[in-house]
Amino acid sequence: ENYLDLNSASFNVPDMLGGGYHYMQFDGKYIDSNAMEANFNYHAIRAVDNPGANPTFPQDTFFTVNLGGLAIDNNTTFNIGVNIAEWFKGPNTWDLNQLNTVLMPNSAAQILMYENGRNVFSLGSVTQ
Repeated sequence: ENYLDLNSASFNVPDMLGGGYHYMQFDGKYIDSNAMEANFNYHAIRAVDNPGANPTFPQDTFFTVNLGGLAIDNNTTFNIGVNIAEWFKGPNTWDLNQLNTVLMPNSAAQILMYENGRNVFSLGSVTQ
């Protein structure tokens, strides 16, 4: 409910991290290994090394979601399933005690998110 316009500037990536767009932004709290409430900021962007004036990009981290063939006409309704848990478990098990904040300038973490994100989406019901 905080983002009335999903194309707002709040989704821009800072220039020092190479600019661009957050393709996924997920913030929350979890209970850490000391049984304390802790924050996490799981923001997916391009993997960047050397944050600052001359960033380098070891790998693009965008991915295509292929939901299979689908014929769409003016009356087609389709639902896309999103299993948020997959961002944290497949194929890489995510340990929030190790990787919880300051993930945007961490290219290795960005590549892990990219790998996990490819299992998040599925085609749900289709009605025509």
